[in-house]
Amino acid sequence: MRANRASSAPAAAGRTAPAAQAKASSLPEAPQASPGRSRLPLMPLFRLAFALLLCLSALMLLRMAAGYRSSRAAYESIRAQAAAQTVPVTETADLPSPALPRPSAPARQDGGDAVPTPAIDWQTLSRINPDIAAWLYCPDTALSYPVVQGRDNRYYLDHNFSRSSDPAGALFFDCQNTLRDGPENWIVYGHRRNDGSMFGSLPAYATQAYFEAHPVMFLLLPDRSYRVELFACRTVHADQKYFPLFFLNGAALLRYAGEALSMSPWQPDAAPDGASPLLTLATCSADAGDDDPRLLLHGRLVLLNAVATGAPLP
Repeated sequence: MRANRASSAPAAAGRTAPAAQAKASSLPEAPQASPGRSRLPLMPLFRLAFALLLCLSALMLLRMAAGYRSSRAAYESIRAQAAAQTVPVTETADLPSPALPRPSAPARQDGGDAVPTPAIDWQTLSRINPDIAAWLYCPDTALSYPVVQGRDNRYYLDHNFSRSSDPAGALFFDCQNTLRDGPENWIVYGHRRNDGSMFGSLPAYATQAYFEAHPVMFLLLPDRSYRVELFACRTVHADQKYFPLFFLNGAALLRYAGEALSMSPWQPDAAPDGASPLLTLATCSADAGDDDPRLLLHGRLVLLNAVATGAPLP
C-alpha cells in the first residue's frame, strides 16, 4: 500500500501537467523587447517638425522682405512725385551761439551761398494727406522723407504718409508740437529699420566720423525752411523727462541741451543759443544695457531766408 501511494504521486502529477500547459499556451505571448525599436517612429516626426519650422521661418523672411520692398517703393514714389527736383535756398544771417561758433555750412554745388535742398511740391503732398507737415532731408544720405503730424502718437507707427497700413510707419511730429519759433522741442519719431530706411541711419551718429560727414540736415515746411545743426546724440531710457516739448524760457532749453551734450559721444562746433527751437529725432535703440532704450539725435533749428515751396512737378 505504501508503494502504491508512492507510485501514484508521479501519475497524478503527470495527469495535471497537460492541463496546466494548455492553460499557459492560451495566454498571449509578451512581445520581445528590441533595443531602439520604440525610438524609430519618433525620428520621422522630428524631421517633419524641423522641416515645417524651416518652411515657416522662410515664409516669415519672405513676407518681411516683401514688406521692406513695399515700404521702400512707396517712399520712392512720393519722392518722385513731390521732391524730385532741388532748388538753392539762401541762408539768413542768424544769431550765432553765444559760446561757440556755428558749424560750417554743407558743400555748395554752385560755389556761392546757396544750399541745394529738395523742391517740395506741397500741393501734391496736401492732396495725398493733409497731415503732411514737413520734409526732412539729410544731404548725401538716404534720409529724405515727409513728416506727418497726427491727432495722436500711435496712428503713424504702422501707417505711412498716405495713411496706408505699413509696418515702416511714417516719420511724425509729436501730436502736441506747435511748430512755432521759440523755446520748443520739436520731436520727430520714426522706426529704426534694419535696411537703413526711415531712421535706420541714426545709430551711425554714435560715431564721430559719421557726424563729421553729415553735421547738418534740413527741415522744410510749407511756409519756411530750417537748417538743422546737429549738436548731440545719446541713448536714454524711454522716460518722459527726456522728451519735453516746451521750455519755460531759453535758460531751461539750454539746460536740457547741456544735459544732451554731456551724454553725447562727440562734441559739436556749435551749441544752441536758447532762442531757436530744438529738433529731436527719436527712434528705438539696440542698447543692451537698458530694457527700453531710445536713441535721440538733437539739432538746433536755424531759419533760412528762402522758402522752398516748389511748383507742381510735371
